[in-house]
Amino acid sequence: MQSVILWVVLGVFFQAQAAVKPLSAKPQKILIGSGSMAGGIAGTGFSLMNLKTTTNLQAHVERLMIDVGDIDGHPLKGLPGYFNVELQNHAKRIVVDFSQMPTTLMDSKGLTERLKKSTYVQSVKMLSDPSDQTLSLIMELKKPVKLKVFQVPGQKTTSKLVLDLIS
Repeated sequence: MQSVILWVVLGVFFQAQAAVKPLSAKPQKILIGSGSMAGGIAGTGFSLMNLKTTTNLQAHVERLMIDVGDIDGHPLKGLPGYFNVELQNHAKRIVVDFSQMPTTLMDSKGLTERLKKSTYVQSVKMLSDPSDQTLSLIMELKKPVKLKVFQVPGQKTTSKLVLDLIS
């Protein structure tokens, strides 16, 4: 009788383990028109460290790489902090909300400077809500885009949230 119970418990355990999807750095889906995607992990706090851009004019893709660090602004190993990215194409806007992000190593002026030659981003605003430690990036677009969103776990460098803007 005890061995039957043991086998049932082990069977349920292994079946539950098989139901958990492995984490992936690949884009989950492409947002077209309007939509949102969330990801990342909860923790003790995170920081916005940097924003870098690259453009592939032939493929009509601009990549925004947002470096996410720990609460002290140091590189973060593993996944970035919890985020929600929303594409609002009626208003030609992308809103990126980071939870638990009271610290930033960049200001609005630095973000604007980095995005001034952007193919798709017209302007960017950074808003911080100290009461719930949310940091929001609001990017007004020059034209509607498709959006790929994915997270890159930090291994050799810090974790990243990557946005591919595609026309």
